[in-house]
Amino acid sequence: MSQLSSKLIEGAGKAVQSSGPVMSRKQIKDLGRAGSKLADSINNHIKKQQKVKLEEKEFAYKEWGKAAQKYLSESKDLSDADREALFIDLEADSDAFANTKLGRKGEKERNELMGNLETITNAVTNVADVKDFLAKSIKNQDGDGELTNSFKTSIMGVDYMQLLNGDIPISKNENGDWGAVLFNPQIKKDLQLKKERFENDLALLNVEDNGPEMLDINEQIKEINNFIEEGDLNPDSNRSWMSFQDIRSTIWENKFDAASSKAIFTHANNIRVDALENGTDYNRDQGRYITRMMLSGDNVNYRSIVEDKHAGLEQSFEDALTGYLHSLTYDQLNINYDDIAAFDPDEAGDGSRTISMDDAEIITKKLTSSKEMAMPYIEIFFSNFFENQSRAGLQERKDKSALLNAEPID
Repeated sequence: MSQLSSKLIEGAGKAVQSSGPVMSRKQIKDLGRAGSKLADSINNHIKKQQKVKLEEKEFAYKEWGKAAQKYLSESKDLSDADREALFIDLEADSDAFANTKLGRKGEKERNELMGNLETITNAVTNVADVKDFLAKSIKNQDGDGELTNSFKTSIMGVDYMQLLNGDIPISKNENGDWGAVLFNPQIKKDLQLKKERFENDLALLNVEDNGPEMLDINEQIKEINNFIEEGDLNPDSNRSWMSFQDIRSTIWENKFDAASSKAIFTHANNIRVDALENGTDYNRDQGRYITRMMLSGDNVNYRSIVEDKHAGLEQSFEDALTGYLHSLTYDQLNINYDDIAAFDPDEAGDGSRTISMDDAEIITKKLTSSKEMAMPYIEIFFSNFFENQSRAGLQERKDKSALLNAEPID
């Protein structure tokens, strides 16, 4: 048997190198019973190998199935819609797993499918984390600050509540990452920024030299305006897939910054007490520096600092700046009122050329759209608040001293 095997192997090697058969039909026929036994032996070996490979595949499939079932059963924080989304994804992977080739040929694909389970594990963990963060942010259960009422009642806020309740399920993007499709205000912001760039380009052109180019830009601006208007009328056009990280960041951005508010209140109180007890005058340069360090860190919620009213203050920075601008005239901002009179009628009706409230709001929004541009004004606003606390402390000290030194009443 061994000699026959050697001959077959030797003949197979020669067959690769020659174009003709290594044995004649008669020689093959003469192998007789010995050849049949060898063929049976080879067939049995192949069957055993296939059985082993099939068993290995079945074992891997069972392990995959156990893991998949575990992720679905243990994810208590998943809504029915979330669980259904994961199940559909697992079902597709299950079919793919069952159709992989036996042995090493299918091993790579099976390993990739096993790896996909890790993304599901992360998705389950992330969606639970995001929903927990969102739930606690509704009523400030974590002490970091509550979601603003303007967010809760907005289209975006309603979408986030639906995500929390399971009415909006998690989903995959084209790259296989998990997240959810939610109202995304960044879509409109990006369109407005694109429009602004076109308008800036248009301002540098003239009809005589750039007529066709100006027509093209105007058409693009018109198209952007249509998109923006469509988004205002139909919120669905302003929805897009968002990662769990982006969802969490949006929740954080729309919370009241309780930590910064507490720091502002504490610092203001310390300044007042110091002025009252020690008669310390307020140092403006130092005050602005401290304000900058206090409100410019990565942990500070810039939106909250700008839009929310913080402890001890009568209004937010945004409202204060808008009101201040509305009290000025266009001339004070080096804007020739005669050039814009047709677009900005005199609201007061007294010829004072006061900046309209609409324009004041536009200027404020433009200024605060850039943290770098707005920070110097934010420093002044909060530093002035601290200085007022210092003055109040000094006045209390003066009143207290006057009371102590007052002549007794007969």
